[in-house]
Amino acid sequence: MVRDAETGEPLVAATLQIVGTSRGVITGQEGEYEIELVAVPAVVRVSHIGYASVEVVVGEVAEKGRDILLEPVSYAVAETVVIGGQDPAVRIMRQVIRRKQEWYPLLHNYKAVSYTRQTLYGNLDIIGIRESVAEIFWDGQEGGREFIKSRRFTNNVPDSLRSFAAAAYLVNLYDDEVDILGQWFIGPTHPQALEQYVFELTDEKEIDGETVYYIAVRSRNSAPASLGGYVVIVEGEYAMIEA
Repeated sequence: MVRDAETGEPLVAATLQIVGTSRGVITGQEGEYEIELVAVPAVVRVSHIGYASVEVVVGEVAEKGRDILLEPVSYAVAETVVIGGQDPAVRIMRQVIRRKQEWYPLLHNYKAVSYTRQTLYGNLDIIGIRESVAEIFWDGQEGGREFIKSRRFTNNVPDSLRSFAAAAYLVNLYDDEVDILGQWFIGPTHPQALEQYVFELTDEKEIDGETVYYIAVRSRNSAPASLGGYVVIVEGEYAMIEA
């Protein structure tokens, strides 16, 4: 399992990647993981937003149940200066939007690893929980596809619901317009996003030698359907690495 080194709590959605390859997995709800090694010894890089990354040397194919501890990042937040009432997040998101206009048209395909956990309700009662880890592939010509690498579910989940396509619930929040269950939203990196949303810098950390910004997002109007939450931006590239 992957755990917080200070509290011992399991870390959900930590990334484990075999160094020198594109192979990797993410941890489940209890911090559990299973990664297949082609050869040993191998070096596995373990990372999670808000924690210092570590590299673990695995020397035995049969090694199981290994706990990996990640140290929370210790950091000093620089003094934030607000000029003319404008939050620093506005400057940061303006850079994100500008950089996206340069590289996004060149994006022809991508691959992602997803962890999906769903709680199923009947009336107001929980009737089951199901989870999956999948590889998601998208191609501009062929569309998307998904390969489910592992899944698990509680015994009370009906057979007909034990397999589910997580990709149907996933969206690319880099898109200008985001479709969530048939409802269209302006994405947080849309050219007009600064007019649609209020961005506020809430945190700043140093992770693996790079400055990372945590930015809260909320709608400027009182529309009944709008996006809200946070984005995480890495300085330099001004890339959105979490949302």
